[in-house]
Amino acid sequence: MQYELSYWERESFFKDIDVAVIGSGIVGLAAAIYLKKLDPSLQVAILERGTCPLARAPEMQASPASAP
Repeated sequence: MQYELSYWERESFFKDIDVAVIGSGIVGLAAAIYLKKLDPSLQVAILERGTCPLARAPEMQASPASAP
């Protein structure tokens, strides 16, 4: 199934983006910084599904009972 972008999505979200980095964890942010250092004129977009960047999945974070 192919998703068709609306006019608004094409003209505001995805216009003039050279590179899209998926995920705003440590690896995604490091990749975006590296790309901007290689070519400062690049337009880099960082896409994150949540409202806050998480370095790991919530189910992988240590619970208080398992902390050393």
